[in-house]
Amino acid sequence: MTGTTIGFIGLGQLGAKLADNLLQAGKNLIVHDLNADSVARLSATGAIAAESISHLAAQSDIVITCLPCPAACAEVMAGVDGALYAMGAGSTWIEMSTTSVAAIRKLAALANEQGVSVLEAPLTGGVHRAVTGEMTIFVAVKKIISMAIYPCCRYSAVKLFIWVK
Repeated sequence: MTGTTIGFIGLGQLGAKLADNLLQAGKNLIVHDLNADSVARLSATGAIAAESISHLAAQSDIVITCLPCPAACAEVMAGVDGALYAMGAGSTWIEMSTTSVAAIRKLAALANEQGVSVLEAPLTGGVHRAVTGEMTIFVAVKKIISMAIYPCCRYSAVKLFIWVK
């Protein structure tokens, strides 16, 4: 595998399927989750297990989060060992978590201060469609950014809607 390194945080029922789609497509993938078994399953098929969130973020060109609530996302991105503090300027965060408008706006502002581009990318279709790569993903961005992000969404979605603010 060569090229862009993708970090994936949140390997629950949905996140694990999305991460596996990227891995099966030959993408360089580094993963992190509180559940060591979820990390081990993907590591067994080629993903790199991150030592910590900041380790994942420092090693990744793109970080994808797929977390269950705004509080989890805030902790992962801006808490102790938060990804945003380790991500390099010019990197990209793709937010696929269950979150709120207020939470994503606050974290996006912090990300922008760090030189990190943000794509809000809510999903629809359920776990069964994630398995087959048939999700619908709605991407919202403030500006056109690198097309390197396209495969991150494309391998999990049949329908991809991009809205540039």
